[in-house]
Amino acid sequence: MKESGQEQRRRGGRPRARATSHASPPAPKSRKSSARAIAKKEAEFRRAFDQAAIGMALVGLDGAWLRVNPALCQIVGYSEQELLATNFQSITHPEDLSADLNFVGQMVCGEIRSYQMEKRYLHKAKHVVWVLLSVSLVYGEDGKPLFFFSQIQDISERRRIEEALQDSDKKFQALLDNSPNMIFLKDVEGRYLLVNKEFERALKVRQEQIRGKKDEEVFPREQAIAFRANDLQVLKIGIPVEFEEVARQEDGLHTSIVHKFPLFDASGKIYATGGIVTDISERKRAEEDLRHREEEHRRLIENVPEVVWKADERGKVFFISEEIERVFGYSVTEVYQQGERLWFGRMHPEDRERVQEAYSTLFNEDRPFDVEYRIQHRDGRWMWWHDRAGSVAGGLGERVAEGLLSDITQRKEIEQQVRQRLKMEAIGKLAGGLAHDFNNLVMVIKGNSEILSSVVGPNEAQRRNIEQIGKAADRAASLTRQLLAFSRMQVLQPRVLDLNAIVAEMGKMLPRLISESIEFVFAPDSTLGRVKADSGQLEQVILNLAVNARDAMPQGGKLVIETKNFNMDEESASRHQPAKPGQYVLLTVSDTGHGMDAETQSHIFEPFFTTKSQGKGTGLGLATVYGIVKQSGGFIWVYSEPGQGTTFKIYLPRVDEPLESTVPNQEKIVTVGGTETLLLVEDEEPVRELMRAFLQKNGYTVLEARNGLDALRAAERHIGTIHLLVTDMVMPKMGGWELADRLAVERSGLKVLYLSGYSEHKVAADTNRNWRGSFVQKPFSMDVFGRKVREVLDRPGKHDGASN
Repeated sequence: MKESGQEQRRRGGRPRARATSHASPPAPKSRKSSARAIAKKEAEFRRAFDQAAIGMALVGLDGAWLRVNPALCQIVGYSEQELLATNFQSITHPEDLSADLNFVGQMVCGEIRSYQMEKRYLHKAKHVVWVLLSVSLVYGEDGKPLFFFSQIQDISERRRIEEALQDSDKKFQALLDNSPNMIFLKDVEGRYLLVNKEFERALKVRQEQIRGKKDEEVFPREQAIAFRANDLQVLKIGIPVEFEEVARQEDGLHTSIVHKFPLFDASGKIYATGGIVTDISERKRAEEDLRHREEEHRRLIENVPEVVWKADERGKVFFISEEIERVFGYSVTEVYQQGERLWFGRMHPEDRERVQEAYSTLFNEDRPFDVEYRIQHRDGRWMWWHDRAGSVAGGLGERVAEGLLSDITQRKEIEQQVRQRLKMEAIGKLAGGLAHDFNNLVMVIKGNSEILSSVVGPNEAQRRNIEQIGKAADRAASLTRQLLAFSRMQVLQPRVLDLNAIVAEMGKMLPRLISESIEFVFAPDSTLGRVKADSGQLEQVILNLAVNARDAMPQGGKLVIETKNFNMDEESASRHQPAKPGQYVLLTVSDTGHGMDAETQSHIFEPFFTTKSQGKGTGLGLATVYGIVKQSGGFIWVYSEPGQGTTFKIYLPRVDEPLESTVPNQEKIVTVGGTETLLLVEDEEPVRELMRAFLQKNGYTVLEARNGLDALRAAERHIGTIHLLVTDMVMPKMGGWELADRLAVERSGLKVLYLSGYSEHKVAADTNRNWRGSFVQKPFSMDVFGRKVREVLDRPGKHDGASN
């Protein structure tokens, strides 16, 4: 059956072109039969289309309704005429239109052949209708798209039921989520179906992360096995059961009472298990704490490093911890039996009255008892204790003292070491300052004695007097060097050494130095590590200690020198302040002499302290040893008791560097004089005049300045070449190293000779400066000075001199 163009327009379509025959011959009989068959099928399609139980529509490519069936009109509330006058876009919910049009576009472009979606139509009665839309595109014989065929199924009731279920689920979930207990559901295979918020919070896991997982994917294996066994028991017997389960959560293990129950479907078959978890961890912990409090209290008292005690006003002990035996040497039973007699009886007489008064004040005035005192250990050692207590009410209205007693003997020893170190540092600074000033005086005396010696006539008496002046100056210079060594201010020339080789070499001459009645033993460690130090200074250390040992054994004895590697750990370092943990080489010098008491030991490293009779010692030997060791980065410790001999232990830092070979100096004759121009800078006028006169006498041209600024001006005024800068290190206004830096900018080939009385040279070098030039230590003889000047001038350099 064919539709007229008018009917097509009414349905929203366009008239379709009719086929015309014009001059064509009539169709054969078979063609007529075919046409009737097609018409019959079209009629059957229209009846099926119109009578379909679901909505159906033919939709133009522009969205216009071309044909709609009654079921669709019933779904959306519009009549056929009303729909055909519009398009599907006008009744589609705005929130669904974009997705619908997107699908339409994909179909028109040939990307898809059909699509299905759930969407909303706007009913004529102003409510929303949910439909399941299935759309396919119909193509013509020429392959071009003609229209869309849409099937529309009303699913509003289904959606309402789903939304009601979702609402019910939300309410159920809200009920679960507001429960203070952990709640879960699992299927019969043990997979989680649902958990509540408390479950998520406790296990720090989200619902979507745990859903579908089994216990072994969530908990440690042992716990998972236990949980599954309980689930299987519920599934087997089909009734609720309570279990006590332990689960690890983020903050540790939690113990819970878990009420597990089966869930049945309509046929009576178990399809899941549920669980309600009540965390009883706090209760269990409280029970555990209560059960172990007594045990913990006992262990605490046993293991605390302090002594815990309880006593009455008279000092009678009611309780004391077993630590007392370690710090006192007496057992708990002995302390209980002897009580206050033992306590006050072993206390140092100088401290007893003060402690008794403080203990009485605790009870009479309720002031805290907090005292430090000395007490004698059972083995005779004197210990330092720190005792503190408060008073509390006891039985029968009496008050008792409860206190802690600490052994602070080691702390007191460390405090004494620190005080001694600070004292030594203060003395060292004083000694260094004196030695620095004294150096200049000695140099003037020695230099002028040399000048007098060179000009004096054949008068023997005068020459002897001048020699005595020189010898006195040499002795003064030796004392100055020892003071500088003690104060760690002398300049060292460290290199990597084998300490065994140095001791072995010294061992060849030590037997001649000490008495024949003294046996000398050297015990080297064949695996000894290397040290970095000044070999000459280490020889001085060994020599001074050997002489000190000799003087301590006037009747003979034994001198032993040992070497070995030593690993200083944290504990050892804490006992030997200010030592630091690390690898050391240990040099031990022991004698069997008369030894020293504690008072003497506290002073032995101080300069000018000596126990020897007048004229038999300067008191600088051990002070020199102390300074050399400290300046070498090590430390020294002494162990001695009267009548038990003395042991000095020297710890030097061990280095992992190759030994430095030493090449003996080849003596060569160096002339003293010259004709070069020298810039002499020295703030001590007598010293400067002495050196200027000597240099001029030997042919040099000397520019003179008393400090760095004067030297810069002198150099600026001088037009010619300055071959050598001779400068003191420390001067007012500008020091020697800064002066050399400034002059090097304009006189790049300038050679430099630094003069110093002590470690200004080392201090400047330690600042990582680009050190240039040579160094000569005060006090020096004019001959040594002259040779050093000539040596520096003759040394190959970038230029022979430096011009302004």
